[in-house]
Amino acid sequence: MKYLKSLFSFILPLLMVLSSFSIYLLVNKLVDNYKDGVASDYSIIVIANEPIIDINKLSSISFQKIEKIDRENIIDDVKEGLSDLSFEMLNKHLPYFYKVYLQNFPTNNELKDIKVTLTNLEAIREVEIFESEHTNLYSLLFLTKQIAIVLFIIVLTSSFVMLLQQIRLWLFEYSEKISILQLLGASLSYSTKSLVKIIVVSILISLFAVFSLMFLIIVNSTVSQPELLTIMPTVQDMYYEAIFIVMLSIAIPLTAFIALIIKHRLNNDV
Repeated sequence: MKYLKSLFSFILPLLMVLSSFSIYLLVNKLVDNYKDGVASDYSIIVIANEPIIDINKLSSISFQKIEKIDRENIIDDVKEGLSDLSFEMLNKHLPYFYKVYLQNFPTNNELKDIKVTLTNLEAIREVEIFESEHTNLYSLLFLTKQIAIVLFIIVLTSSFVMLLQQIRLWLFEYSEKISILQLLGASLSYSTKSLVKIIVVSILISLFAVFSLMFLIIVNSTVSQPELLTIMPTVQDMYYEAIFIVMLSIAIPLTAFIALIIKHRLNNDV
């Protein structure tokens, strides 16, 4: 019973930290996937005085691609009611229209810099970046990531306080036991075997719970909301995030264990 109580007391804050961290990583992945999807669809309208074949050669900005908007479609929409002379003049002086796609979804400042750069080009007459729509979308994505970060910091702070309390209990509970075992000739590794067992079991249980939670979120979200398939990462996509979670699950208990050993040695030296 005492062992289970110690185990639960350490698993709870560890599970809270790992769960909040995994949710933050998942939200971060979702936002990045959504940004990539938006970047592939988001385009800047460029009105040019002359045909443009490769816009990358005109500026230092790297663009994904450029698509020509068919002038014939524009002319067909307005040619009714025009005389032959007016139609000829319109066809002669009508500028060239293009959709320019970016390689990455830009920040608001980057988008403004792109507009300034393109507008200053001699071949470009006008640039439309749809600033208000972009600003609203970028603000939403930025706010989502900020909320995830703040929530993770809050949970991390509260969980760290709980871990400190548990470390103090361990110091009180195990220091005397370790000292007695060492007086009897036991090594430090043997004396702390019960602590190491609690730490290892806590890590395994916490990792199992967190990975199960992530798997359920990913699978259930795509089943209940099929439209999330385009942005929801697969289990395989979370490979590096899983490594970060494992590293954090080891780092936190290891810090607690090292603090216990250092405190024990300092007390013995005194």
